[in-house]
Amino acid sequence: MSEDEYLQYYLYTTSKNKLIQQKVLLRRIFTPVAFFITGLLMIDAANGSFFIFFLMLSICTFVFYSHYTRWLYKRHYKRHIHKELSKFIGQPTSITLDGSSIFIQDKFGESRIQLEAIEHLIEIPDYFVLRFHGGMGMAIKKIYFSQE
Repeated sequence: MSEDEYLQYYLYTTSKNKLIQQKVLLRRIFTPVAFFITGLLMIDAANGSFFIFFLMLSICTFVFYSHYTRWLYKRHYKRHIHKELSKFIGQPTSITLDGSSIFIQDKFGESRIQLEAIEHLIEIPDYFVLRFHGGMGMAIKKIYFSQE
């Protein structure tokens, strides 16, 4: 599997995690509100220029916070992949689908996953994401599948 496949899997599962969604939403609301309240508290200082500064900061934070969190999670998972999964990147992997299971073979071993263990098959633009019971999963590029 490639680094991009691992990254797509991690980013997809992060985007669907309810706890992370709630945390991002709370931070997206709390941070601009905190900047705005700070500006209100400093409205008399320096002829109102601190208020304008904190007002602009709160607006920019509200608008760009989602871009910042995407960048932050992407950077975090790239570091994690380089640190923890680098030995798996670039290794040839064979994935065979037969009638009742998926057979995966690589340099480090083999595994057979029963089709009943697949909880969800999700299609995103360039990948299929397989989610198994128990929270495990994998991303597979669509180009690996033949048109048959």
